Amino acid sequence: MATKYSKAKQGGVKLSDNFTVREFACSDGNDTVLIDTALVKLLQRIRNWAGTSVKITSGYRSPTYNKKIGGAANSYHTKGQAADIVVSGKSPAQVARFAQTIGAGGVGLYTASRFVHVDTRASRYFWKNEGKGNVTVSGHGGKCPYSEPTATLRRGQNGNGVRWLQWWLGLWGYDVKVDGGFGEKTETAVKDLQRRRGLVADGIAGEKTQNALKGF
Repeated sequence: MATKYSKAKQGGVKLSDNFTVREFACSDGNDTVLIDTALVKLLQRIRNWAGTSVKITSGYRSPTYNKKIGGAANSYHTKGQAADIVVSGKSPAQVARFAQTIGAGGVGLYTASRFVHVDTRASRYFWKNEGKGNVTVSGHGGKCPYSEPTATLRRGQNGNGVRWLQWWLGLWGYDVKVDGGFGEKTETAVKDLQRRRGLVADGIAGEKTQNALKGF
């Protein structure tokens, strides 16, 4: 459920490490801003993953403004549950895939306009808009195919837990083969990821490192 804010009185309020109320405000100047806490958490995880700025090009929309720009009648933007974003240094396809992987409800990949829509609807839904009316809809294909490990992972181990780790490292841009073997290359990637996220760079993937991979 979204929380109601005043742009004039609460625009500078920090909702998370990197987002304020003002960034979600409607483009028509409306003082009311509806923001779903779950959406903020989702965007912060994307920001943590990207390590660069996440610009919200469209957050909350008043019903009047949404109708004016031709938005869907029941748009999640009008509920404070959606944001269109551009992520510095990341392609829209990369952003869409990560958003799918961490459980965003709706993910829309706009290749021509080069932005990604994310929302917090209860169901999982993905669409790709290539412009000129060319829209394709499919199931969520971003889910990791390997089960999340329940124990700490370290060099010398093998199995699907290591594959999960390697698959996630790939989302972060590391060139690690998903072969299920925790070798030197995987360990080096884990250490670098740990340094990026401010963790002890020991190359051991415990709970904190596994959560860091998921953008927490």
